[in-house]
Amino acid sequence: MSIFGKKKAVIQQLQNTVTAQFTRLQKSTECIKAEWENIGKSKEPEPKPQPNLDNPGSMYPIFDSVEKYLQHTPWKKGRNSNSDYSNAIFLNWVSKKKKAPKTNADYPLYMAYELGIYDPIEKFAQMIQLQYILPASLSDSLRALKVPELKAILSKHGLPISGKKEDLINRIQNSGIDLKVLSLEPSFVLSQSGKMLVQQYQDYIELFRHKEWGITASRYKQEKQHMKNSSFYEVVLSIFHKQITKSTKEKNYGLSCCTWKDMESVYRKMGDYQTAAQCFVNHVYITLSGCENSGFISNFSDLCVFWDQIKLTGENYKMYFSPDMVIKADNMCHLPFHFFSLKNSTMILSKLVQGEKVHLKDITHKKKKNYDWRV
Repeated sequence: MSIFGKKKAVIQQLQNTVTAQFTRLQKSTECIKAEWENIGKSKEPEPKPQPNLDNPGSMYPIFDSVEKYLQHTPWKKGRNSNSDYSNAIFLNWVSKKKKAPKTNADYPLYMAYELGIYDPIEKFAQMIQLQYILPASLSDSLRALKVPELKAILSKHGLPISGKKEDLINRIQNSGIDLKVLSLEPSFVLSQSGKMLVQQYQDYIELFRHKEWGITASRYKQEKQHMKNSSFYEVVLSIFHKQITKSTKEKNYGLSCCTWKDMESVYRKMGDYQTAAQCFVNHVYITLSGCENSGFISNFSDLCVFWDQIKLTGENYKMYFSPDMVIKADNMCHLPFHFFSLKNSTMILSKLVQGEKVHLKDITHKKKKNYDWRV
């Protein structure tokens, strides 16, 4: 093929490409024009998606009561969890409440969201049938009343209303008032088997009280099976240690920072303030570094704003802190970058435990470097 033939082929190819692009542009213009013409015209509302009864895992708005939650998710009514975790927490709630709420709206919403108890009224009836819950005596029914209700009974019978709650109860019982005539609202107490179940799974109840730890019941149960004869806090600390090892390996330093903070609270509950102080130092040391999850390093200005907003105090560790703890934190946390030198980090932490306010902007710091967390 001659040179002129090649040029002609190239020109033809370019013409074909331009024609195809022009055709696509023309079709797009027609579509846009049609959309403009349809603006303002009434349209039938799109049908709402129907829930899948076999897999009701869709996202729903936040509700303020179990009753409204069930109205939106009717297929969950009657589907109550029967796990040891949910039963123990439910019975513990009943033992404190002492009264049977009349509607699902009177139950806390976490019954549905966190325990899988979508019909608490039915759950309450089931616990009575299993004899975990029993009707309370008249004396226990008095204890279920609030102080204003007790004072109203005393005032109605012309009796003094001064004193603490126990004094008011004793006054009613010793006054000769017929408690049956009072028509007290039925109250309930745990049976011996109900109390034994709550006692047996007290660790689940304690775990539920600390939802901020992010430890699920299944994860706790799995760890406990590997740590027989270990206390609740020992199992929790084992989970935290493994979590820190994993998050450090994956360069999720923000998660490690939060875990050190949770470990600090656990050691404080155990009375081990020396180890709690080290956890506090580790938590603050990672915070000062600017290292976050996925190896991301925050801007120094953002760190300063965050630092000024959080209420961080180490005064409780004044007698336990030593500069060596900062060196130990540096060895334990394996950080790829830190805004402050070891000397300045020690100075910041020393001021914190002395109760002094620290302004990061006034302290010499390193410039943020480009760091590839995938390396």
